Amino acid sequence: MTKISELLSTAIFMVASASAQVPNWIQSSTASTPQARSEHAMSYDSGRGKAVVFGGFGGVSFSSDTFEFDGTNWQQITTTHIPPVRAGHAMAYDSSRGKVIMFGGSDSSIFLNDTWEYDGIDWTRVTTANRPSARVEHAMAYDSVRGKVVIFGGLSGSSSFLNDTWEYDGTNWTQITTVNPPSARMEHAMTYDSARGKVVVSGGFDSNLAALNETWEYDGSQWTLVTTAASPSARRDHAMIYDSMRGKVVMFGGLGSINNNVNDTWEYDGVNWTQITTSSFPTSRASHAMVYDSAVGKVTLFGGIDSSFNSLSDTWVYDILLKANAAAFGSGCPSSQPLTSSSSLPILGTSWLISASPIDPASPCVFWFGDTAIAAGFDLSLIAAVGCFSYSNANLGAFLASVSGGSGSLAISVPNNPALLSYSIIVQASAASSSTPAGFVTSNGIEAVIGY
Repeated sequence: MTKISELLSTAIFMVASASAQVPNWIQSSTASTPQARSEHAMSYDSGRGKAVVFGGFGGVSFSSDTFEFDGTNWQQITTTHIPPVRAGHAMAYDSSRGKVIMFGGSDSSIFLNDTWEYDGIDWTRVTTANRPSARVEHAMAYDSVRGKVVIFGGLSGSSSFLNDTWEYDGTNWTQITTVNPPSARMEHAMTYDSARGKVVVSGGFDSNLAALNETWEYDGSQWTLVTTAASPSARRDHAMIYDSMRGKVVMFGGLGSINNNVNDTWEYDGVNWTQITTSSFPTSRASHAMVYDSAVGKVTLFGGIDSSFNSLSDTWVYDILLKANAAAFGSGCPSSQPLTSSSSLPILGTSWLISASPIDPASPCVFWFGDTAIAAGFDLSLIAAVGCFSYSNANLGAFLASVSGGSGSLAISVPNNPALLSYSIIVQASAASSSTPAGFVTSNGIEAVIGY
């Protein structure tokens, strides 16, 4: 790896960090889909790379079906044992044991406090010495550092709002006593920030029948109310997950303080909340579910209920990471030579190899790198290069290639930093030549996207 390519990497990093593209919501077209539903639970099984959905309310009846989403399509799973129908339950994935954990909910007649585990093949009911009281609209998250599933709050079978904290270690439930717990609430959202080792809770519906906009964090010992410069509006029945690649909590939708569904997207970095503006987004909804697909770095959202109380069955993806890509376009000058090609892709943490050929072995070859966010395109006929065109604005610099065997090549070290994801670059080569009046030849262009 040359010092030149290291300098180039630094230049790209500096520009990309300031120009990173905003993630976007994209509706996913699937060959099949679960029936429309709300108040279902969904968890991501990172061991198998599947999002798991169980139960929910379809507008008429409660369900007890299990579906999995592999990032492309939904598949209904048939298991030997099936938990009773329910809605308003919660699930979390225990990555240390490879099990989806489910607790509570309602079967329309009674509130439940049963514990179930799903290993990708079958559901198993787990009998524990202790367990939380029966409840609905509680929230669960898995603390991967301490190996504990955490439950907070919900509505009890006696219609009391709860603010108790429980932990499950795979064998038993233990109630955790804290000095300053959040106020009692239901329909809040909860996720685990693995980088900071904190369970994060937002919003909910309190015993005064008011929607909340508080942010709380739990470190395994105590709860702390977090004050932020900005915060989402008060809401309940929203969904929230943690994007481990970018270190951001992502929240979408819910039911606002005046009982209106919302469809805004927010991100929380542990210090402040930021509203994200996207060019497309799911319709307003509440009682939906979201997971973070760590295999491809995307958030998956499914279902919910709209403002007319219709259950939904659509699947949306919050496209956080883009796959690396490099595609040639245009032509060289003269039209047959040289041509720029990419023999690898600009993947985070790897070496990106680009080349141009044929090149006169005695001639220097230069690669010009430009940011696609800045307009480029210059007709070089004005400097006697008839038919030649500059595709790159070269704002990232020009770098001398290594010429050998009639080919100029350059190795680029792509930093392993998420700030570079989705950043787009145009590369073009030029080389000295006595065969043209201008004294040089230019290549076609390569448009590359840094990704995974």
